[in-house]
Amino acid sequence: MQVTSSADCPIVDKTSNGFVVDETVTSNSSYTEIRVKRVKHQWTVKNFSHCHQEYLESFISLTHEDTIFKWSVKIYPKGNGDSNKDYVFLCLNRVPQPHGKPTKNSFKANFVMQNVLGDMIDMRVHPSPSHSDYVTYVKRDVVLPKILPQDFLAVFTTIDVVVDTVTVDAEDSSAIPDSESLFISDMEALLEKGAYADFSISVGGTTIRAHRCILAARSSVFAAMLLHATEESRTKPTCSFVMKPFFCGALGVHLAVSSAKNLCIIFALMMDQDRSTVRKLRVRIKSFPQRMNMPGCDNRREDFRWKAFYIICKKKQKMRPITYAKCTLEITDFEPDVIQELVRFMYSGHCNRIDELGADLLTAADKYNLEDLKFHCEKALVRAINVRNVCELLVLADSHMAASLYRGCMDYMRKNVNVVTDTAGWQTIIRDYPELVTELVRQFDNHRAF
Repeated sequence: MQVTSSADCPIVDKTSNGFVVDETVTSNSSYTEIRVKRVKHQWTVKNFSHCHQEYLESFISLTHEDTIFKWSVKIYPKGNGDSNKDYVFLCLNRVPQPHGKPTKNSFKANFVMQNVLGDMIDMRVHPSPSHSDYVTYVKRDVVLPKILPQDFLAVFTTIDVVVDTVTVDAEDSSAIPDSESLFISDMEALLEKGAYADFSISVGGTTIRAHRCILAARSSVFAAMLLHATEESRTKPTCSFVMKPFFCGALGVHLAVSSAKNLCIIFALMMDQDRSTVRKLRVRIKSFPQRMNMPGCDNRREDFRWKAFYIICKKKQKMRPITYAKCTLEITDFEPDVIQELVRFMYSGHCNRIDELGADLLTAADKYNLEDLKFHCEKALVRAINVRNVCELLVLADSHMAASLYRGCMDYMRKNVNVVTDTAGWQTIIRDYPELVTELVRQFDNHRAF
């Protein structure tokens, strides 16, 4: 076997039979994405212990393009046979479309059962159900003590269904990279590393380094603070200069383009430096008005110099140099975790702890006019409504004009009035927010009218 190699030709392998095998290596790649959509469903059952039917049924649907996916959720209060009559069964089944072939798309499902207080009821997943796609079960003796005396049961279903599978050649598609994910990742890295940061947020002993342009672009409140120098923000000095060039021979260049007003400011700023530097600057500047044709200095050179030194002596504390990196906003009405998540959302559009910090994040989003974050907080809080927090969330929604959360709380209270009115939160509403009681009564009247 002889192998020849050349930079100008492919490697060939000459076999014993005299055949030449071209060993030129061709490489390519492809990309496959399994696209998944998620649907969530909440099913509430009242007076569950009085159910004597074989099963209760609810339906979940999801539309993707021209395809409608539909599932049936069934609750068997006393099992689905004599062998398991002491159990409560939850069963999920795919429902064929009314027109066309049944969908064969694979999916994954999950059930969560809760009582009126939001406490989870542990269930077991059936390993190999014979008549259903997904089955969970729990002993009836475990369920009833947890839902009584309110006799309220809530079932949360989450389904992830595969809607499409796409494979493309990497060379043939420039759109293969997920630009949105890459952008989010880059923005989060920019925030975490603090590269080129020109602004700081101080909250509860924690400093968050950020970028003015991003904060101003995402929040009109931050834009107003940064552009109009409100009490919550320090601004850059009126003269534009860099301190270091003054000490490396470039003083004349900077002063040549400075006005008399800016020159006075420079004098004052220099008082933060050592005495020898100030003395050198005084020598330099002593002949400056004579050498430069500066407006306002030709006929009043001595007055100008003394005015500058007067600023140095009398106003040096008010004229300290401020660079972009030293501009700091101090926040005292939120915890560090809340502001960190707020800033993360401003950079990436994502919030990692919205379920945990939803109420505080909604308040912060309302204060800094982040409507998209406020919307996501409302959705998360609506999903978390239970008898223990509904009154508090109603007050929160009313205070911050969170319409979606307000409707969710009102609807929950209307459906569970007997339970809610026994809580301490309800007594707080009666005492401190009587207008909300009036609105709730109005909701009852409107509901009865229909």
